[in-house]
Amino acid sequence: MLRPRFRVSADSHPDLTGHIVFDAVTALFPASGYVESILENGAMVVNNIAIHKPLVLNGAASLPGHAGCVMNGEKWEFRAAAAPNFDNGTVILDSVYAGGYFS
Repeated sequence: MLRPRFRVSADSHPDLTGHIVFDAVTALFPASGYVESILENGAMVVNNIAIHKPLVLNGAASLPGHAGCVMNGEKWEFRAAAAPNFDNGTVILDSVYAGGYFS
Protein backbone atom coordinates (compact mmCIF):
# COMPACT_ATOMS: atom_id res chain seq x y z
CA MET A 1 0.00 0.00 0.00
CA LEU A 2 1.25 3.46 -0.92
CA ARG A 3 1.89 5.91 1.87
CA PRO A 4 -0.91 8.47 2.02
CA ARG A 5 1.73 11.21 1.65
CA PHE A 6 4.63 11.23 -0.75
CA ARG A 7 7.00 13.51 -2.61
CA VAL A 8 6.71 13.90 -6.35
CA SER A 9 8.89 15.40 -9.08
CA ALA A 10 10.00 14.57 -12.61
CA ASP A 11 13.12 13.00 -11.08
CA SER A 12 11.32 10.83 -8.52
CA HIS A 13 8.61 9.82 -11.04
CA PRO A 14 10.33 9.59 -14.47
CA ASP A 15 7.05 8.81 -16.25
CA LEU A 16 6.13 12.46 -15.71
CA THR A 17 8.65 13.50 -18.36
CA GLY A 18 6.00 12.43 -20.87
CA HIS A 19 3.74 15.13 -19.43
CA ILE A 20 6.07 18.09 -20.07
CA VAL A 21 4.25 21.19 -21.34
CA PHE A 22 4.85 24.88 -22.03
CA ASP A 23 8.53 25.60 -21.62
CA ALA A 24 9.82 22.00 -21.82
CA VAL A 25 10.53 22.22 -18.08
CA THR A 26 7.08 22.15 -16.49
CA ALA A 27 5.35 18.80 -15.98
CA LEU A 28 1.68 18.22 -15.25
CA PHE A 29 0.77 15.48 -12.81
CA PRO A 30 -1.69 13.31 -14.77
CA ALA A 31 -5.32 13.02 -13.65
CA SER A 32 -4.91 9.25 -13.54
CA GLY A 33 -2.37 9.83 -10.75
CA TYR A 34 -5.06 11.40 -8.58
CA VAL A 35 -7.19 8.27 -8.96
CA GLU A 36 -4.23 5.93 -8.57
CA SER A 37 -3.43 7.51 -5.20
CA ILE A 38 -6.76 6.41 -3.72
CA LEU A 39 -6.64 2.97 -5.37
CA GLU A 40 -3.16 2.42 -3.92
CA ASN A 41 -4.60 3.23 -0.50
CA GLY A 42 -7.14 0.42 -0.60
CA ALA A 43 -10.15 1.73 -2.53
CA MET A 44 -11.87 -0.81 -4.76
CA VAL A 45 -14.32 1.58 -6.45
CA VAL A 46 -13.89 5.32 -7.03
CA ASN A 47 -16.79 7.53 -8.16
CA ASN A 48 -17.97 11.13 -8.48
CA ILE A 49 -14.43 12.25 -9.28
CA ALA A 50 -13.92 15.98 -9.59
CA ILE A 51 -10.68 17.43 -10.95
CA HIS A 52 -10.35 20.91 -9.45
CA LYS A 53 -7.06 22.07 -10.94
CA PRO A 54 -3.84 20.70 -12.45
CA LEU A 55 -0.85 19.93 -10.25
CA VAL A 56 2.03 21.69 -11.99
CA LEU A 57 5.49 20.36 -11.16
CA ASN A 58 8.85 21.90 -11.91
CA GLY A 59 11.11 19.93 -14.22
CA ALA A 60 14.13 17.74 -13.60
CA ALA A 61 16.60 18.63 -10.84
CA SER A 62 14.00 20.59 -8.88
CA LEU A 63 12.92 19.85 -5.36
CA PRO A 64 10.02 17.39 -5.20
CA GLY A 65 6.68 18.65 -4.00
CA HIS A 66 4.70 17.15 -1.15
CA ALA A 67 1.42 15.49 -2.13
CA GLY A 68 -0.96 12.93 -0.74
CA CYS A 69 -4.32 11.30 -0.58
CA VAL A 70 -6.47 12.47 2.33
CA MET A 71 -9.35 10.18 3.28
CA ASN A 72 -12.33 11.08 5.44
CA GLY A 73 -15.04 8.44 5.69
CA GLU A 74 -15.91 7.53 2.09
CA LYS A 75 -14.60 10.83 0.73
CA TRP A 76 -11.07 11.33 -0.60
CA GLU A 77 -9.06 14.33 -1.76
CA PHE A 78 -5.75 14.53 -3.57
CA ARG A 79 -3.86 17.41 -1.98
CA ALA A 80 -0.45 19.01 -2.28
CA ALA A 81 1.48 21.60 -0.34
CA ALA A 82 1.45 25.04 -1.96
CA ALA A 83 4.29 26.06 0.37
CA PRO A 84 6.55 24.15 2.77
CA ASN A 85 4.46 24.81 5.89
CA PHE A 86 4.60 22.30 8.74
CA ASP A 87 2.44 21.34 11.71
CA ASN A 88 4.30 19.29 14.35
CA GLY A 89 6.83 18.15 11.76
CA THR A 90 4.24 17.10 9.16
CA VAL A 91 3.91 19.09 5.95
CA ILE A 92 0.50 20.72 5.50
CA LEU A 93 -1.25 19.63 2.30
CA ASP A 94 -3.27 22.81 1.86
CA SER A 95 -4.34 22.75 -1.80
CA VAL A 96 -7.01 20.38 -3.13
CA TYR A 97 -6.47 19.16 -6.71
CA ALA A 98 -9.06 16.39 -7.02
CA GLY A 99 -11.53 14.46 -4.96
CA GLY A 100 -14.46 12.12 -4.91
CA TYR A 101 -15.87 9.11 -3.12
CA PHE A 102 -14.58 5.55 -2.72
CA SER A 103 -15.56 2.19 -1.36
